[in-house]
Amino acid sequence: MNGPHPEPTPVPLPFTLQCGEEADDDPDCTVQFFCGEDGEVYRTSGLDCKVPNQTSHSTYGETCADWEVEDPVVRRCGIAGACCAYSNTGMDPTSDSVCGEAMACMTENHTLMVAV
Repeated sequence: MNGPHPEPTPVPLPFTLQCGEEADDDPDCTVQFFCGEDGEVYRTSGLDCKVPNQTSHSTYGETCADWEVEDPVVRRCGIAGACCAYSNTGMDPTSDSVCGEAMACMTENHTLMVAV
């Protein structure tokens, strides 16, 4: 029996994403997502990342209000790309396991990395 999907659990900002694991090149790399003054989501890489202390718009430019209610799978695929930008060496997903998740999202026919 297919009932209505439950509402996603809100994930408030700021939110810290842990990139990679012990086997990764920079296992202590984190990326902080936060709400900017313009109401859009930004991300900043931690000092332990291969590309430290960099700030940019979130992966696909969602608003803070959208972030809080979006589907958890969509959110995870979107934020995992930050580990490709700040923790991964080149585009080899094996150097950061969370970046590997982002690559899987793109190759598994997900439309999750596209702005809506």
